[in-house]
Amino acid sequence: MLYEETVQSRGYNLFLAILFAPILIVLFAVRNNPPAVGIVGIEAIIVFAIIWDISALNIRITQEEIRIRGRLGLLVRKTIKIEDIESYSVKEGWMSCSGLLHFTLPAKACVLITRKKGISVSFSTNRPEEITYVFSTLGIPRAP
Repeated sequence: MLYEETVQSRGYNLFLAILFAPILIVLFAVRNNPPAVGIVGIEAIIVFAIIWDISALNIRITQEEIRIRGRLGLLVRKTIKIEDIESYSVKEGWMSCSGLLHFTLPAKACVLITRKKGISVSFSTNRPEEITYVFSTLGIPRAP
């Protein structure tokens, strides 16, 4: 493995926790109705799994591929082969990239990967200098 990073944000995680709060309130409200507890409990587990998955980005770069995953890898998941990359660019600010497939959380910078075939992919990072170094050692050209 050449590079690994987990991108997460306290503010974003707090926001997600606030989104989950109404389900807990409903679960508490129906606590005396077993069928309702079962339905709301299943809903709570599904929503919690989704929220947990999108609460962080795991970025791994090897000599063969770039893997972008959420915490669980249920919804947030993309693998890009190094040989399929045409070029990359690094921009300041986590919302400054415009990849058609955009994985973003509040972070220092954004990396945009242009592929030879397929759609462009972008993701946020807190260590753009290290990603630039790894891409240069892999021989991936930087976009002008």
